[in-house]
Amino acid sequence: DSTRSWEGGWCNLDRTNIMPDRLRRIANMYSMEAVEPKTYKEATTGKSRAKWVQAIVDELSALIDMGTFCKVKRTPDMNVLRLKHVFKLKRNEKGNIICYKDHCVVQGCRQVRGKDYFKTRSNVICKETFRFLCSMATHYRAKIYQADVKNAYPLSELHELIFVNQPEGAEFLDEARRAIVQLEDGEVLQLL
Repeated sequence: DSTRSWEGGWCNLDRTNIMPDRLRRIANMYSMEAVEPKTYKEATTGKSRAKWVQAIVDELSALIDMGTFCKVKRTPDMNVLRLKHVFKLKRNEKGNIICYKDHCVVQGCRQVRGKDYFKTRSNVICKETFRFLCSMATHYRAKIYQADVKNAYPLSELHELIFVNQPEGAEFLDEARRAIVQLEDGEVLQLL
């Protein structure tokens, strides 16, 4: 028998018409037409190239506009790290794509603790604060909305010297922004 119980509803494995909305949402979330690229090359050569390139431009422009980088001369003792793009699809509750996101991150796996960095932390809300907010919202019968803070990590203070190579995707930027991150021989970018 191909009929099985599934989360309080019934699903015929041979026919998908018993729970069409739920199955359609799941299929949309994992459809092959909208796959998160794993590499920069996949993002810039795939079917959704224009949307991913726009996400790259938005991310790099925001980082440049915040004054995240400055050019410095490279010295032999510098540990120069690579920047990597991490691509994510933002979806609504029905599984439809609402946004193409790019996060330009430092590949910190080449850093040495005690030399390149001394402590690690992340600026996120702690569980006690979240519980307090939920209890206040319950008490005052208020609604809590999720917010997406664009480029939150560059807003935190950086105490270590971190040097990176030119980010991929600089060729898509306008001329003024490209001049900030495009490097000559013997130059690297310092994160501020």
